[in-house]
Amino acid sequence: VDVETSFPSVPSVVGDPERLQQLFLNLFLNAIDAMADGGALRIALRRIERWYCDTTGRRRVRSRWR
Repeated sequence: VDVETSFPSVPSVVGDPERLQQLFLNLFLNAIDAMADGGALRIALRRIERWYCDTTGRRRVRSRWR
């Protein structure tokens, strides 16, 4: 299995480091186990920006990481 990653500069994550490590390890191992014939595991994080209007009608932007 080939592993490809794409992580731009991202903000810090608040949480228990050991639990987060276990969470991601389980996700990656499950994904690899599901590829019996091999393949590519792509892990990426990107910022999503969406525009919306607030209650006064002004345009605002809401950003999230995915």
